Amino acid sequence: MILPACMCLSLLAAGCGGGEPEPLMPPQPPPPSSAGTPTPPPAPPWARVSENPSFPVFRSGGTVRIGTGAGARAEDLAGAGVRNGVSLREGRVADGTDADDVVAALRQITPDDIIFFVTFPHRPALHVVEGAGGTFREATMHAVAVVNSVLPWDRQILFDETPVAAPVAISGIPDGEIHVEHSPQSRWRGELAEWSEPSNLGISWRENASPDASLANNHVRAGWTAVNADRTLSREDLVHVLVHELLHLLGLWQHTDGERFPDSVLNAVYYGPASPFVVTELDKDLLHAAHARFGPASVFGSEITTESLGPWASESAHLTGSLDVAGGQVGFGVSARNGLVQPWTAGPAPTGSLPVSGTASWTGTFLGLGRTERKVTGDVRLDLTLSDPSSGEILFSGLEHDDGRTWHGGDLMYAVAVEAATFGNRGLAGADVGAVTGAFFGRDHEGMGGVLRREDLAGAFGGKR
Repeated sequence: MILPACMCLSLLAAGCGGGEPEPLMPPQPPPPSSAGTPTPPPAPPWARVSENPSFPVFRSGGTVRIGTGAGARAEDLAGAGVRNGVSLREGRVADGTDADDVVAALRQITPDDIIFFVTFPHRPALHVVEGAGGTFREATMHAVAVVNSVLPWDRQILFDETPVAAPVAISGIPDGEIHVEHSPQSRWRGELAEWSEPSNLGISWRENASPDASLANNHVRAGWTAVNADRTLSREDLVHVLVHELLHLLGLWQHTDGERFPDSVLNAVYYGPASPFVVTELDKDLLHAAHARFGPASVFGSEITTESLGPWASESAHLTGSLDVAGGQVGFGVSARNGLVQPWTAGPAPTGSLPVSGTASWTGTFLGLGRTERKVTGDVRLDLTLSDPSSGEILFSGLEHDDGRTWHGGDLMYAVAVEAATFGNRGLAGADVGAVTGAFFGRDHEGMGGVLRREDLAGAFGGKR
């Protein structure tokens, strides 16, 4: 079976006609018979190290939230004691997508002729094309953080700060890279400008290593995404369009059924924000299932069944903690279903400011889940030298399972830097692997909280000064 090596998909604005577009494919000559099976390239250097990708931070209505996990209502969970002044609760809540809907949506988003799941063989590096404004770059970073909050640790996109020149052709993008640009349709590559409509908000293009869809280990070589600069889009709109297009590049090729799944970010027509976290539970379940349950040698598309999907639960196990601070309550927690672990933290936006000299410390509790979704709890301490916001340190200590057994060595430590009432270790070196994203909450920054994610542990924390 021979298919074009490239695939193009677009997102339309509502009210501009067109309905749900068919996938657009450029004409391609058949590959030479000696094309053979593509060999995935070795992992580039950036795919072998942790760049500490940040979790998404959402600000709305006086609340700051980290992560795309929705958490659970306190009344749906049972009390589980108190630790370091933090009230703990746990339980199970039916908040996921059932197996039939996951299978139906995975079939919808895969072209009929696709046999195997195709994505990047290693963590792709994303560059913004030079000339983009600060708002677009920030929206792109946020979109990457949203997508990464769902992807398995070893599949997360790495945001490269180095801008690149606009490619003359998609074939000119280096292996393992995604280039994103904010440009008018007149600058879109070749046939893409001819095929696009004025209602297009964004468009994406992926080039596979081989045009032969029957190859079990085919992979995406490079990707390109453009957002239409002719359209007036808010930051929220930009993030939605970028997440939509990135999901196409990561293997979710086509669009969901807008009538059956009206809030999905993968719908072909955009009517405005439908989810406060950009992605819905369905979107997260689809992306997680595609990357964690299937692989390059897995039968995909129209051949997917509930049996090939494997055991699937629509309930999530939740662990949560809460504590009062001046100005409101800080809540944090972690949930898990089908291997998708979602840490989150939320609380009142901080008011006032931190002193500019001396030191400050916050202490609290960590709640997490390990490799097999075993509960891990511990203590957390954040220390700052207030005159140097880049010299913070966060320590997770006393990490242990329910049976009292120590989790690994029991301690993790990360250097963190403070910026705009948030803190994290993105781009900072340290002995312990993992990504920390945190924020301050309440009057005079009395509260703090955040999330920690690494390959073998994901969780959330909260505490007070």
